[in-house]
Amino acid sequence: MTKRNWLACGAIAAVLATAGCGGSSSAPSSPPPKPTGDVKPKDDESKKIADALAKLPPEDRKLAEEQKFCPESGHLLGSMDTPIKVNLKNGKAVFVCCDGCVADAEKDPEGTLKKIAELKAKDGKK
Repeated sequence: MTKRNWLACGAIAAVLATAGCGGSSSAPSSPPPKPTGDVKPKDDESKKIADALAKLPPEDRKLAEEQKFCPESGHLLGSMDTPIKVNLKNGKAVFVCCDGCVADAEKDPEGTLKKIAELKAKDGKK
């Protein structure tokens, strides 16, 4: 492979790596991925999550820790960065993992709350 081909591959990989969740308001909402196996994060990830959650005010941190998962991506809250608080039209507040998930959570408040309940139930069954 030529040097130019390697550079092109590297550029594509960099774009894909920075894409984040990529929540799209134009695409139909799909259910979040199901947590698989052990959802306990590794030690390094545990510290990253704890640091991200520590940036929230105490009352928000408690709610985010209780919610645990992003309703749109299924990621552990804090695993991408500080969770984002979303005030839904039905008066409920939820947390999402990134900017890409905000619009999807706001589109269907009842569906968002249902996804959170399902993720909590699955986590509690292990």
